[in-house]
Amino acid sequence: MSNDYATVNAVSGGVKKHGAKFILASTAEAARDCINRRKIDGVFVDLEVPEALAVIEGIRKGASNDKAVIFACVADAKDNTLALSAGANFLLRKTSECG
Repeated sequence: MSNDYATVNAVSGGVKKHGAKFILASTAEAARDCINRRKIDGVFVDLEVPEALAVIEGIRKGASNDKAVIFACVADAKDNTLALSAGANFLLRKTSECG
């Protein structure tokens, strides 16, 4: 989930390189809708999207996707603890070079 072009480009390129299917949701509402309708293996969540933490928490509280791997894209260190506390497994630092 991201609405930042550079982030989407970087993540989608890596995911497609490994042969995985990639679905983009640019809002929290669209992400929740997709997650509720599909079985997923992993999610990339850009914390700059409004309600991003709620999406992570919702995945962990859900039944079918609660074991999905969650990568949180963080812009600064203060988001690290928030993302991990919400249920993210990994943190990806957003930089000016990659989004």
